[in-house]
Amino acid sequence: MRNELISEIKKKKVFVLDLDGVLYLNNTLIENADKAVVLLREAGYRVAFLTNNSGKSRTSVCMKLNKLGICCDEGEVYTSVDSAIRYIKQKQLDKTGVFYVGSEEMRERLHEADIQTAPPDTCSCILVGFKKDVTYDDAAQAIIALRRNVPFLICNRDPYFPDVNDNLMPGCGYTVGAIEGCYTRKADVNAGKPEPRILDVVCDAYHVTRDELVLVGDLYHADIKLAKKAGVPAIYVGKEIIDEKGQFIVEDSLYHFVHRYF
Repeated sequence: MRNELISEIKKKKVFVLDLDGVLYLNNTLIENADKAVVLLREAGYRVAFLTNNSGKSRTSVCMKLNKLGICCDEGEVYTSVDSAIRYIKQKQLDKTGVFYVGSEEMRERLHEADIQTAPPDTCSCILVGFKKDVTYDDAAQAIIALRRNVPFLICNRDPYFPDVNDNLMPGCGYTVGAIEGCYTRKADVNAGKPEPRILDVVCDAYHVTRDELVLVGDLYHADIKLAKKAGVPAIYVGKEIIDEKGQFIVEDSLYHFVHRYF
C-alpha cells in the first residue's frame, strides 16, 4: 500500500506545504526544510505554501519564509483569507462591502483583492478571522450584521497554535467563538482547513485540479482531514500517533521523505 501511494504521489504536479510544523516551528526553520523545498523544485515539482493563519498577509508570510532561507514569492503563498476572498467573489457577496472582524493585515488583503470593507448595517456579508484583541464592541457590531441575516463566513476554527515557548495559544476559533456566541447563528461557510475549498485557490493559480495535488501537513484535524475530504494524497509529519489507514503516509519530516524517494 505504501509503495503504491508513493508511486501515486510521484505522478502529481504540485506539493502543497503547510507552514507551521512542516517548514518552521515557533519561528525557527525545521532542520533541512529548506533543502526539501529545493529538492522538490529540482525534481520538477511546483510548490505552494498554504496556511490557515488569517492574521498575517501573504507578504508577511513570504518575507518570513525568505528570511528563514526558503526562497519563494507571494504568488506561491495562500492563506485562509485568500480562500474566503475567492468564495466572496464567486458568490458576489461584496456588492455593498464586507464587514470584517480580524487583523489589519487581513483588511489590507481584502482591499488588495478589490473588496471594500463596510459597516455592519450596510455590508453584504460578514467575515471573521483571527483577531488577538477581539473586543466587546466587535461583538456588538457583528450582531447588527448577523441580525440582518447576511452571509456569515469564517476563516477557520483552529482552536490553538504553539507560541515560541511551545505553549498553546488561542487561535482563530477564539475569535469565531466570540462572534458566534454573541448571537443565535453559526457560520454559514468555513473558508479554511479542513474544508477542501481552501485548495481551490491553489488550483486556480497553478491551473491544475485537485487530482494533481499532494498535501503535506502536521495536524490531523486540519491537514489530514482536509486531504481526506478533498481526495488528495497526503504526507503527515505530525507527532500524533495515528492508527487508522488511509491515503496518507506518515513520516518524521518532509526532508526525509523527499530525500529518500526523490
